[in-house]
Formats: sequence, structure tokens, C-alpha cells
Amino acid sequence: MNNVAIDVHNTQSSSSRPCHVTGRLQDTRSRSANLDAEQKKYQLGASTLFNIVSDQNTLASAASAEVRARINLAEAKVNFDRAMGRTLEVYNITIADAKSAICPRTH
Repeated sequence: MNNVAIDVHNTQSSSSRPCHVTGRLQDTRSRSANLDAEQKKYQLGASTLFNIVSDQNTLASAASAEVRARINLAEAKVNFDRAMGRTLEVYNITIADAKSAICPRTH
């Protein structure tokens, strides 16, 4: 297998798919709802500060995992474009623009 085929294959790993980001987003939302519920229970005297802090920690971890999933997806897209040799095309960059230091609008 040549390097291009290997690079393309490597950029299609499961951790860099949009569904992975969606799953992480849903997890963050769920953890946020859990924290809200725990805070309401605390206000009613049915919970403890330990439970609140624990849920805050869990939410922070979920949010961090969501950010990492988004970064992985962005990196995978850039790496895929690089492996396919179309980075300049994707960002609408021409050699003439690069020589004249013109910065085209990106999407």
C-alpha cells in the first residue's frame, strides 16, 4: 500500500467521524441536565455539595471530551485534504494568489 492510501485510510478512523462529535455533544448535554437536577435537589435539601462538585467534574470531563472530538474531526478533515492533495483547492488558494499575498475568503 502506498503512503497516500495509508494516509487516506488513517484519516477515516472512528474517532474523527461526525457521529463521534454528536455523541460527545449529547453526553455533555446529559451531564449538564444531571448537574441542574442535582443543584435543584441541593436547594431542596435532598443532596450534598459533594454530589454537586462530583457532577460539575463529570460535566467538565464531558465538555473536554466534546472539544477533543471536535478537534479530532477538524484535524482529520485537514489531514484528509492533505492526503488527497487538495488543500489549496479546498481553501480556494492559487499559486498566483500566494505569490501576490492575496488571502481569499475561506468557508
